Amino acid sequence: MSSTRLNGRYAIRMCVLNHTTTQADVDAAVDLIGEIVPASTTSAAPVGAPNRRGERMVLAWASGDLDHPILHLLSDGDREVVLDQSQRRRVDAGTDIIVQWDDTHEMYLLLDGSVRVTRDDRAVTDLAAGDFFGELATVEWGAGYRYPRLASVAAIDDVDLLVVPGAVVNRLAASVPDLARLIDQTVHDRLAFTPDTVEP
Repeated sequence: MSSTRLNGRYAIRMCVLNHTTTQADVDAAVDLIGEIVPASTTSAAPVGAPNRRGERMVLAWASGDLDHPILHLLSDGDREVVLDQSQRRRVDAGTDIIVQWDDTHEMYLLLDGSVRVTRDDRAVTDLAAGDFFGELATVEWGAGYRYPRLASVAAIDDVDLLVVPGAVVNRLAASVPDLARLIDQTVHDRLAFTPDTVEP
């Protein structure tokens, strides 16, 4: 037996490889788990329960306090993975969120507020709640290659963000075609921006 994550939750995984294994062996293993795991643990936090942060995020989603169009593209299970493994971050107005040429790989879902994207100290565009950014440096483009941050992003006013790890985005993009298409189209559109085509 070993551990794994199932829909973003911790789980015990049993992989039977020996051809002589019987149903009685499997039943004995399950009974052993019941003896080892303290009753207080199983009643307070069943095996597979999300961590506290994940629990709070799921509740925030259920209450409508946390919402973003990308989350609506996902199944309930995939959404739970995102909420369990992401971090909610509040950023004060005027604060840098991404600095050009940094080697970070998270994608940011803008829940509230607005941000300014600049490249080489020139404004490229402003984004508002419902937008996302950081996708180009998040995507793995093959053979382990990722772009560095090609632009800086700073909060125009106080913003509320959901910061999604790059590994989560890449796994979901591989299994959710609508998300993959949205990211690809956004990358294409944003790479077409040049400072000369944007009004100052």
